[in-house]
Amino acid sequence: MAKQYISIIRLFEHGNIPYTGDINISRIKKQLNAEFSLSASGFIETEGYVYNKNDVFEELDKEDFLQRLPHHIGVWENKSILVLLEKNIFNKTDLRPEIKKFNNNKDFDEFFSPFFAIPYNTISRALLNESKFSDLGELLLYEDFLQPAERELGFKSIRLYLDENIYLLKNVSEVNLDATLTKLAAWTKAGWYEFINYLPYEFDSTKNDLVVYLISLTVKIQHSHKKICRTISNELVQLTDLSPDLLDTIENNDRVYKGTNIKQKTGAGPANYWWVIWVVLLLIRALAKC
Repeated sequence: MAKQYISIIRLFEHGNIPYTGDINISRIKKQLNAEFSLSASGFIETEGYVYNKNDVFEELDKEDFLQRLPHHIGVWENKSILVLLEKNIFNKTDLRPEIKKFNNNKDFDEFFSPFFAIPYNTISRALLNESKFSDLGELLLYEDFLQPAERELGFKSIRLYLDENIYLLKNVSEVNLDATLTKLAAWTKAGWYEFINYLPYEFDSTKNDLVVYLISLTVKIQHSHKKICRTISNELVQLTDLSPDLLDTIENNDRVYKGTNIKQKTGAGPANYWWVIWVVLLLIRALAKC
């Protein structure tokens, strides 16, 4: 179950409780009981963090606490991971070498995932609100640390964001075009293709829907908003792991938007362009039936 992380190692250091070498859990509990009993509020506060006795003893009472302790120490010693879990701060440059130390460590993954889900979701929401797709793409590189039980929560903000934008794209019309383009401003600028390419397998269907409706948008605005159309198309051609039909449609449309002579490249004439639009319409109709 996902929960907020507060390092137990900080509490041990506050109480001068040894946490390396031979560990006696009973002795640790006695020392902490004494610490909590001295507090008028029943809580221990240190360095701005508040420790609840029930939460602390819940961790100490785990049958595998001694196996979990090295992971607590590992997080404590790698400060970018620590602030990620405790403060929802994503220092991507500092995090890379630190989290790499824990790659391919199944025991660490199981320990880390319940604490990682909440920051993952919170950071994703903040990055999406600021349209920082590049940073979010990097955060997605660490999605393997989220285990099955926590993945839905971890990806919640991303899913809500994509669903909302697909809804806007699906309902764009000549009447609401300009207003909708304003709401879709993040997609009318360069820099989002890596975020889409890094989406985990849970988003395969959503990714497909998003791409189809973005293709449809470029068709609708190719004359009225040429610059936006070309920008979106430039991002679409950099997408990967799509069906061959979608990739062909994206590439053929991109040639049209850039004014490339399709006849010279493909041996097809203007009819090829209309075939592309027809494919888009068929795809949209297929999605509408799902």
